[in-house]
Amino acid sequence: YGNVDNPLQAGLAMDRFLLEWHLLSDRVRRYIRGEVPRVHPDEWLSRKDYRLVNYANWASELPRPIAADLELDDDVLLVQVPANLQAIKRRDLTVARGWRTTTRAIFETYFRRGYVVTGFASEKKLNRPNVYKMERIAVSSSIDFSSWAAGLEGVSDEDETEGETQ
Repeated sequence: YGNVDNPLQAGLAMDRFLLEWHLLSDRVRRYIRGEVPRVHPDEWLSRKDYRLVNYANWASELPRPIAADLELDDDVLLVQVPANLQAIKRRDLTVARGWRTTTRAIFETYFRRGYVVTGFASEKKLNRPNVYKMERIAVSSSIDFSSWAAGLEGVSDEDETEGETQ
């Protein structure tokens, strides 16, 4: 998007993700049914097998980006972002621009290298990070929505339990 004439984004270039939910996949169905518990950012940040891409000073009055590693090649990467970029922008536009520039570089780099965002863990406090989880997995880049809609016809929860003993 870049710079737009929008009061909410004034002074700050805008970035957006394209989201695809493969609604008939087992993974998405588990989320929809509530079978996957909500994750707190600290759960991912404490895992040794998940690598942190960027570092920030969360202890300062306003969280500030410090550094990012754009050369990682791990299976699972974590990207920290502030919980409320608009609150940061209202207080210090330069810090908000730093976040936007840093996260843009991270996502563009790793998306080009085949990573996709597979999760998001949120924290509502200004000085605590929200976290994107990125993995390198095979995904379809195009969806035939007509066949998807046709695939929904006749699908019910009963169909999925067919063959299970009651």
